[in-house]
Amino acid sequence: MSLRVWQKVQEVLRCQLACLGVVVLLGCGGHAVQPEDTHLPDDKVDITPWSDHFGGPITHDQPLGREAIVWRDISSRMSISCAYDPRLARAAHEYASALSADLSVSEYGDLDRLRHVVLKAGVPDYAMEMFVADVDPAGIASLVALMTRSKATWTHCGLAVSTSETGTHVVLIRINHIVALSPFPTRVARGSEIRLVGKIGDRRVATVSPYIGHPQGDISRLPDVPVRPSGQFQMHIFLKDPGRTEVELLVDRGRGPEPAVLVPIFVDTEPDPRPIVAPSGIAENDHLSPNVSLYRFLNTARIRMRLTPLKRDSRLDAVAEAHNLEMIDRRFFGHISPYRGTLRERLKQNNLSPAASAENIARSHSILRIHRNLMASPSHRIHLLDASFTHVGLDVARDGDEWVATQVFARW
Repeated sequence: MSLRVWQKVQEVLRCQLACLGVVVLLGCGGHAVQPEDTHLPDDKVDITPWSDHFGGPITHDQPLGREAIVWRDISSRMSISCAYDPRLARAAHEYASALSADLSVSEYGDLDRLRHVVLKAGVPDYAMEMFVADVDPAGIASLVALMTRSKATWTHCGLAVSTSETGTHVVLIRINHIVALSPFPTRVARGSEIRLVGKIGDRRVATVSPYIGHPQGDISRLPDVPVRPSGQFQMHIFLKDPGRTEVELLVDRGRGPEPAVLVPIFVDTEPDPRPIVAPSGIAENDHLSPNVSLYRFLNTARIRMRLTPLKRDSRLDAVAEAHNLEMIDRRFFGHISPYRGTLRERLKQNNLSPAASAENIARSHSILRIHRNLMASPSHRIHLLDASFTHVGLDVARDGDEWVATQVFARW
């Protein structure tokens, strides 16, 4: 079989859904209603049931049969630092079955389906990446080449092998498991309180920042939860409203806050039967510049929520551009620059002192995907739909085959 890497689909927490901006405005909370989500068509409904819990210990089962052969082949060609995770294997099998049944979806749907099948398998981790390739020497070699290009840290992997009319393919999913969570339910009754208990091995993490996306669209930022010297933490979340509640946990490993966990909790409702495509408001505009496209996406979302559009501010544009280009040139991704510091410090260096400010950063393969990922994350959407902000500066720049974006929000 000739070389043919079917697709490379990435959903990287730290890179694709971005890391939370530094919130200078204290007591930040959401108040705007979230735009209505859209679903993939009915013929894409999944039949595999949702796991009854997220988190829990990861078993050390190893792949069998064809998967074991392919896993050994990949392992022999590269140094694989990620442990095999049977949950990711189940997710890969479900995704592979969609491909085999010719249920592949659009580019954007592929990314949303990836997160959907991973969540259904009970995996709460945010950073994830997927590859699909032909199972032949050339296909595996190209798969390994793509995997080794990533500079991110990946801790766990799972794969599936499927055969269809177009050939035999391997689907490989890998994640960055930052927070180890004790099991907690995917479905609860209205008025329930869930207890989140976790452990973080990175000693740089001093607190966990929880964000809650409520079914009505409001967003709450809960008080930071301290991490004990042992790495353990716990919190309680009260779920009073029926519907889909999003729970997002952020950590700071020295470069500013970044999402580590993002899960839906279904309160007196059934889990999503098919992937949700985060709303964009408008379609991709190839004829517009990247900056104008992202700015239009932002204000379209605000207008739909009956919020005042944000005005572009050239001074904030300069701050966003400097940070964006520095991340690309210096090969880091985070809100705290090792050279210019936090957002507050970078604003001060430009003689700017807004009454409130915040920052979103993101990277992905398209401007529309950047916006969709930001809207899908409560800790980013809270900035995009903050009624108190009046101005925004932004910059979008190319970094290889991806776009990198920085948004700086302010109230003067």
